[in-house]
Amino acid sequence: MRNPEQRDQMQKERFQKQLGVTAVQADSILAANKDMRPQMMRLMRSEQAPAAKKEAIDKLRDARKQRLLKAGLTAEQIAKLEQMEAEQMERLRERRGEGGPGGF
Repeated sequence: MRNPEQRDQMQKERFQKQLGVTAVQADSILAANKDMRPQMMRLMRSEQAPAAKKEAIDKLRDARKQRLLKAGLTAEQIAKLEQMEAEQMERLRERRGEGGPGGF
């Protein structure tokens, strides 16, 4: 298993290669992800009604998107990043045997 620094470096390099972002922009993506992760996990585990949970998650994702736009990413780069993340989540679900949409 890789340590956090190695994992971050690999992600940074992947962002630069696949998204065409600068090193500083890749750092911004990593920072936004690290800031958002605990909030997202709390929401996923919360007892809120599904509609309220979805609304809160959508607001969090929108705030992240705005942060990435301010960091200089284009809408196209953000869309590609979101696609990469969705594909990664799907691979994780398949490994865990949680197939199907929304299989939290």
